[in-house]
Amino acid sequence: MNAIGWFLYVVFAMVLVSSYIVIRRGLAPTGLVATGTIIINVLLVMGISLAQGNHPVQAIIVGLLIGSVISALAVAAAAFFRANEIVTSTGTGQAAEDELAPPELGDFGYAEPAPADDEPEPGDPGLAEPDETQVNEGEG
Repeated sequence: MNAIGWFLYVVFAMVLVSSYIVIRRGLAPTGLVATGTIIINVLLVMGISLAQGNHPVQAIIVGLLIGSVISALAVAAAAFFRANEIVTSTGTGQAAEDELAPPELGDFGYAEPAPADDEPEPGDPGLAEPDETQVNEGEG
């Protein structure tokens, strides 16, 4: 690869990293950054392909495929990690110690499940066996 190809490759990498950081930190709207990143990287990959002496049609196809797929993956990763950041009660982005503490262990070395409010008590009519009239209603 010649010097122009290497330069375009470095610019391609810098655009990917900077767009990831911008989306991850929420510095600009995700859709705007994604659109700009994809357009710029498609053009850069086309330039890299042309710098290697490829046919212009091949450069267009490679630029569209490789540039858009790699850019979309970087944008999707940044958006995914931004959406799944720890949200804390303090709102500072720093989790309090009690929020990160492991759950209390029960008698058997694992966390006790929380009691469900909707479970019927023993002797509750919801647990009663169906009588013969209920079973045979559908038969006829």
